[in-house]
Amino acid sequence: RGGVCRAILAGSCLLSLSSGAEAAESIRVLLSSDVPRLDIRADGLLWVTDAKGRAQALRAPVQVAAAGTGFLRNGVRMQTEQLTLHGGEQGLTLTFPRPAQKPNGAAISSGDSGTAISVSGLVHLVRRGNGFLVINRVDLEEYVKGVVPAEVSSTWHPEMLKAQAVAARTYALYQQMLSATREYDVEATVHDQVYRGKQGIDAGILRAVEDTRGLVVT
Repeated sequence: RGGVCRAILAGSCLLSLSSGAEAAESIRVLLSSDVPRLDIRADGLLWVTDAKGRAQALRAPVQVAAAGTGFLRNGVRMQTEQLTLHGGEQGLTLTFPRPAQKPNGAAISSGDSGTAISVSGLVHLVRRGNGFLVINRVDLEEYVKGVVPAEVSSTWHPEMLKAQAVAARTYALYQQMLSATREYDVEATVHDQVYRGKQGIDAGILRAVEDTRGLVVT
């Protein structure tokens, strides 16, 4: 792969590709900000670690809410500015609260719209203002699998899906180079690339990502 040019677009346009992406093992994805409360489910035990590295294994479901300068975990106060959640190989399912309503009936943005997202990797909760950031630290290739079906249709031509995978991987790594002063590298919305965790991943998506593993535009 290194040093190989591969034509992935019609006509005379060639993209120079490299395997340098393999050096980046994970990407930090901001799922939502200003979240007041989060419900977390896992198939087995759920590990919760605070900012000082103190870990505890819990049985799901677990609810985490912002409280003071820390968190409430199933009603128990935790005086820490950050929590890390890990659900093992099966990952975690996160359910965000529905937005509150203003007196005139308009929605107040507060996390996602009551929807659930299933993710692999780690989930970091970082206290900010009255709520917290929800950040998914996920393997780069798993991230690409979650982006491709959210940005294009999985029924499109296999070579188009490969091109989308290369573009998604390249964009993520470029943003990672610019994010040293932030807690995250990319947002899971159209502000960067839409990412929906494990949703929409099928055999065609898996082939497109695996066939282009480590390939980026240089």
